[in-house]
Amino acid sequence: MDVFEVMKNRRSIREYDNIPIEKDKLVQILEAM
Repeated sequence: MDVFEVMKNRRSIREYDNIPIEKDKLVQILEAM
């Protein structure tokens, strides 16, 4: 997955509970940057 795709799907990822914690952490790191 590209960073841009993750940022675009950030809201969708948060809506899903089946997404691994690793992805959530990755999103948080991208937000911090």
